[in-house]
Amino acid sequence: NTLFEFNVSEPEKKERSGKLDLGYWTYHVYTKTTLETFSQKELVCVRRYSDFVWLREQLVETFAGVIVPPIPEKSVKGTMEKLAMINANTLLEYRQRALRKFLVRVGAHPILCTSDLLREFLELSEEEFNKRKTLPKKPSSVPLGQKFKELSFSVTKSFSKEQPPVRSMATSSASDGQEATERPVLGRQWEETKTYIDQLERSLSLLKERIELLVKRRRETSASP
Repeated sequence: NTLFEFNVSEPEKKERSGKLDLGYWTYHVYTKTTLETFSQKELVCVRRYSDFVWLREQLVETFAGVIVPPIPEKSVKGTMEKLAMINANTLLEYRQRALRKFLVRVGAHPILCTSDLLREFLELSEEEFNKRKTLPKKPSSVPLGQKFKELSFSVTKSFSKEQPPVRSMATSSASDGQEATERPVLGRQWEETKTYIDQLERSLSLLKERIELLVKRRRETSASP
């Protein structure tokens, strides 16, 4: 059972007051959750693209070492031939699907799903959320070492959960018919988990190198006359 169900829909064009100011699009975000930390089990809020950008940036800064899912670029880049095939409706539909995918991945993450940032993004009204964005950044309440422990545990748990179990010849021969239908799904889940772990290892290795370099520079600075 998933903790969240998301739907991003009903795009609406908002015009600014100034004649030279460009308008922007807002989206309705519908949420169903089973988490007790939320005030309601069904939520709806209105957010614009920049709100999603703010949420991701805050998650990256607050949860160092955690791989935060990407969000779609605001503009579509490509050749003139590709751009000619994309109309406004197609772009809006693509962005809605991509923004929903971002929320689904954040909601499925064992650490990010319980963050106050995600809860505020989904619960607050437009006015309340705009005020929230102007507040000073909240320091992370979880030490970096603890984050690594939680992250390692969650990855290990996912890895062991997705890995196909080893079965005896007698057991496998009795359920070959059922396995034939389940194998494609398990295969995709296994590949997705393996790709996630590979990305995680690279990110953690890079983060470790940067921390070691920073510590070395501070030591050299403090030791210099």
